[in-house]
Amino acid sequence: MPAVLMVGIAFSVLLSIFLLAIDVDQPSSVIIGLVVLAISLVLELMLRIGRMERRLIEVNKLSLEMAKDAELFAVVAAVVRDYREIADDGNYRLFAARAKQILHESSASLHNLVEGYMVLPPLSEFSFGLKGIAEVKASIKATSYVDAENFWKSVAGERYFQKNVELVARGVRITRVFIGDRSTVSGFRDIIARQRDAGIAVLIALADELPRELCEDYLVADDKVVAQLHLTREGLARTERVSIDQQEVHSALTSFERLVGGAYEFEEIFPDEPGN
Repeated sequence: MPAVLMVGIAFSVLLSIFLLAIDVDQPSSVIIGLVVLAISLVLELMLRIGRMERRLIEVNKLSLEMAKDAELFAVVAAVVRDYREIADDGNYRLFAARAKQILHESSASLHNLVEGYMVLPPLSEFSFGLKGIAEVKASIKATSYVDAENFWKSVAGERYFQKNVELVARGVRITRVFIGDRSTVSGFRDIIARQRDAGIAVLIALADELPRELCEDYLVADDKVVAQLHLTREGLARTERVSIDQQEVHSALTSFERLVGGAYEFEEIFPDEPGN
């Protein structure tokens, strides 16, 4: 029962009892109580009409927005139709619960985009290294830390490297800091050398000489976008966060400057490299 109506009923009853207690005749007490109840009903009706009016205005605005975009209209109409079909089917409560969760997940994901970031599975079709990197115009500042050797030797790593080569050919400056201990880094010296020979500015940071917070996998593109891997406790990539939030970008740039300040040139780690 609506709160206004409950309060009205309670007040009318108490008022009638009070009037009777002070020797007001019973018919008058009842009439006054009914008048109070009627006023409560009118107030509740007015509130409902107001809420309905606001809802109709919102629906009208939504309809106008969808009318501007045929794809949006088709998708929203399909979502509403499918959701109602599942939600109204009482035989599949688990399906209805999942449908509701999908709605909330979709809403949250879209709102994250409005806030300036998105969270993706590693190497998803929308990962920055696969989709966004082609739009880079001036610079990339990147690190390579978690399972670096296996990544750069994988199919995905080779494709990403070739995209880097294409960017360098277009005049994009790429600086990559490889992070690891000496033995780990020595194990994929050929990978680091290959990137250096491709025109990528490579540096090497030794993990045991760095604060823990600097040992991360991320890249900053054009000083405007940061893509960062979030890891599990075992050190495996769990999600990728891509953000255009300027505070996050500034934080990544600051960390990168600190990292570069403690990193070595290739020749300092591998002085015996042929051609040096």
